[in-house]
Amino acid sequence: MANGISDLQDLYDFDSFGGTVTSPGQSEEMDKFIDTQGRADQIEENNNKRAINSLNKQLKIEEDQYTLLRDRLNEEIKRTNEIDNQNKKLKDQEEQIKKNKEAAGKLKEAMTAVGEEIETSIKGNLRDAITGAQSFGQAMTNVLNKIRDKLLTLKLINC
Repeated sequence: MANGISDLQDLYDFDSFGGTVTSPGQSEEMDKFIDTQGRADQIEENNNKRAINSLNKQLKIEEDQYTLLRDRLNEEIKRTNEIDNQNKKLKDQEEQIKKNKEAAGKLKEAMTAVGEEIETSIKGNLRDAITGAQSFGQAMTNVLNKIRDKLLTLKLINC
């Protein structure tokens, strides 16, 4: 028994210096446990690497899709700007058409006035030529002078 106590003392001394107390066969189990734990750590590390690779692939796909969407958006912005420019040009053309219509209306009024003046002048001067108050040449000269004066007046007014 003294021998047994000595063995316990040896185990105690071994443990106090940082060793471990193991029973026979327990070392193999520890080695298996450590080996299993190491494999589990390796499997986890491999799984983490696969997960990172998968996430990187997904990120690349997302970046590609983002780039496509950004390019489409930029194209749509360009088209929208072109349409806005065309709309502005159309609006300017509409305004110019309105101005031209107004000018045409004023010109029509002026030409109507000239036509009426010519009509009145021809009637009056032909009457005078028929009645002998003036010669036919004088009558036509008066008509042409009246037309010239009316056109000059319109030109001066519209300048």
